[in-house]
Amino acid sequence: MMNRQRHLGQEDAAPGMVLAEPVLNIHGDVLLLESTLLTEEILKSLRRKGIDSIVIIDGEMSEDDWKAEQERIQQRLKHLFRRCANEGACHALMLDMIEYRSSRSRM
Repeated sequence: MMNRQRHLGQEDAAPGMVLAEPVLNIHGDVLLLESTLLTEEILKSLRRKGIDSIVIIDGEMSEDDWKAEQERIQQRLKHLFRRCANEGACHALMLDMIEYRSSRSRM
């Protein structure tokens, strides 16, 4: 089993949830580290700073669920990079993103 991640809008976040990824501001500065336990005060602060979504740890994931999540990630990235040819820097970036996202969801 491995940890599952879930993207949430700010309105769906609740105290007691744990961040799966760091929260960054629009300049790329780290506001909160991954594994931070969310409190009501933290959520209010994120709202004030305009953070509209976060990634939380959402329990454990079976191997079948993990494979389905990997397929979802790959399909989403292929859609986002659909205008890239199957070669060159754009394609290389897509492959790197697939690898990165696949390794992050296994945590």
